Amino acid sequence: MYEICKTELYDDCLVGNLDTFIQDISSNPRKVDLLGRVKTLRLYEADTSLLKEPTYLQLLSNEEWPYLVAKKKASDFYRPLQLAKQQDGFADRFLYGPAVLALKIATSAGLAFNQLQRITMSAEEISPTWGSSQFEFTSFAKRLEPAPVPLFLLGLPSVQHYFQRLPTGPFALPNHVIKIDNPPAIVTIHAAKMLSKRGLIWLPPIVLGTTNRYMFRCEDDLFCSIHAEEDMIAVRAAQILHRLQMMLSERPVLRVHNNTDHEYLPFPSVSLDNTRIEIYDYIRLFKFVDVLDPFPKCTDRPLDLAPIESIFNERIGRWKGKVFFRNSEECPPCSACGFEGEWNSVDRSVEGTLHFVE
Repeated sequence: MYEICKTELYDDCLVGNLDTFIQDISSNPRKVDLLGRVKTLRLYEADTSLLKEPTYLQLLSNEEWPYLVAKKKASDFYRPLQLAKQQDGFADRFLYGPAVLALKIATSAGLAFNQLQRITMSAEEISPTWGSSQFEFTSFAKRLEPAPVPLFLLGLPSVQHYFQRLPTGPFALPNHVIKIDNPPAIVTIHAAKMLSKRGLIWLPPIVLGTTNRYMFRCEDDLFCSIHAEEDMIAVRAAQILHRLQMMLSERPVLRVHNNTDHEYLPFPSVSLDNTRIEIYDYIRLFKFVDVLDPFPKCTDRPLDLAPIESIFNERIGRWKGKVFFRNSEECPPCSACGFEGEWNSVDRSVEGTLHFVE
């Protein structure tokens, strides 16, 4: 695997193998000095589903001739995950345990990664998802989480912007409420289909003491008559917002010490000070005048989501006043990777589920 460093040497690094990236760090002061120059670190997990030519046996017995044009995908996509769940030694290497240990030693002197400001996880290159259902995510979490790499990088004092795309794997934060000593300014999650009722249901992590931004892909549209009663709107909105309430339920809090050491605390025992949750493009609210023609064009400007925000805040206990709903048009680019949102290429006429309130 390879590393690409852009702009200046080691200033902006795209890394496909963390072990190779930190090779010789314990015996090479020059390497520590170079890591001290890194300002942006972009990690991705190499895709293990390699494309292969079919064998002669497959050509003759299975008639897989078309794959000579489009190479066949290997069937061992989940093999590394399976081995990691079976063997502790393999699991440690799979999760980059030795690499994290070497980095902890190097950063303890305040040299390596002392200028690191931005972390992007699995954005630039194709990475395996390590699961496509909640059952598989739960299986991964039960055996292999919390992964040490994301917890270590998230807690570095210089890091201000952190981004994650994949819901699970070696470079994914566990789907817990997380308390760390040095939270960054902004943690952004823009994973496809998170909390979607039509696909996987994955509860994204929440990092305490920071601004958590969740960039969705318009899960629902709510169309309301201008004559609709507020309580009717509230009932329908509550149905749409149920999955978000699951995300804010009183999950145990993962308390991280010394970057990777951890323990679990009860949710009521931790402070929510300085924690903010911004939810972009989860729901869009429209109102129409003519009840005979209740379908506004998808290009119509959606209404402010303050009424939805108010309804939701009355249902989330200690999180009240800390959750903010915004339309896609209000979403800034990801502060870590620059991603501007799925909505740039979305045909809203077919997105989401339409809910009508007369």
